[in-house]
This record gives sequence, C-alpha cells and structure tokens, in this order.
Amino acid sequence: MGQNALRYSLYQTARQRRRIPLTASFLARLQPLSRRVVASPLTQLLARVFLGGLFVWSGLEKCWHFEAFMAAVHAYGVLPADWAIFYAHALPWAEILAGAYLIVGLFTRWAAGLIAAMMLSFIIAIAWVLARGGAIDCGCFVGGRQEPLTPQKLLEDIALLAMSLWLIVSPSGPWSLDRLLRRKNQTPPAV
Repeated sequence: MGQNALRYSLYQTARQRRRIPLTASFLARLQPLSRRVVASPLTQLLARVFLGGLFVWSGLEKCWHFEAFMAAVHAYGVLPADWAIFYAHALPWAEILAGAYLIVGLFTRWAAGLIAAMMLSFIIAIAWVLARGGAIDCGCFVGGRQEPLTPQKLLEDIALLAMSLWLIVSPSGPWSLDRLLRRKNQTPPAV
C-alpha cells in the first residue's frame, strides 16, 4: 500500500468518524472514561458531601420547624398515628447523624445504608400518595415553603437512592475517616 493510499484511508476514516460520532469505537473509548469518573475518589467525595449535606440540612429544617413537619407526616396517611409521631421525632435526628457521618466519611457504608433505607421509605410514601391522587406538601424541607408532591419528586428520590446505593458498594476514598482508621489499624508494629 502506497503512502498516498494510506493517507487517503486515514482521511476517509477520520471523515467517517466526524460524520457519525456515535460509532462503536467512540463508545468503546468513552467507556473507560466513564469507569474512571465513577470510580474516582473525587467523585465519591463529592457524592458523600452532597448527599450528607442535603440530609444534614433537611434534618435541621425539620427540627427547626417541627410542627410543620409533624403535620406533613400525618398528611401522608401511610403510618398509624403513634408510628407517625415516632417517625416524626426520629427522622430528623437520623438524617442529621447519617448526613454528618457521610460528610466526614466515618462509617460511610452504614450511613449510606441508613440514607438508602430512608430514601426507600420516602419513595414508598410518595408513591402511595401519588397513587391515591393526593395533593399534599412534601415535607422534605419544611422551612416555611410549600413543596407539592409530584412525580418529579419521586424521580429525585430514586436518584438519591441510587447515589446512596453507589456509596454503599464503592470502596472508601482516600479523603475519609474510614480510610484513615483502616490505615491506622493496618500499620505494622514498630520494631
């Protein structure tokens, strides 16, 4: 094959790639990049801080506006009255604690598991109300504003559930207390 034929072949290949950018080779090159981004310690740190901060803020809002939150819990009508009272008292503190643990990276998998359980309970409650056709306040952030339940809120909660499940299965990142404690326990004794 001559040099001109090789240039023409390379030109044709480049031209075809520009014309159809989503070829199999393009997607094959993109796949390792997506794995690196998902497995990146920075991605895990950002997810931990985002999810943890969201839950700390939400829990604090519920503590500061407890009466409004209690009314929102009762409006769902999913739990009996006694359980709803217990849930309304326990949930803000569980959110604050799990969120704080996620932010600093201590007991990350347990904190993410607790958040996943809370997200699952929120998804069930929202689906219950939407299936019945109810129009109530979400009660997610009760700081004096009304936030109606919509299918979009259900999708948001599913995305947060997926993020918390990802944090459960991902290894501890270098910027977490879990990693620091594990490294401290694995250091060999000095001789």
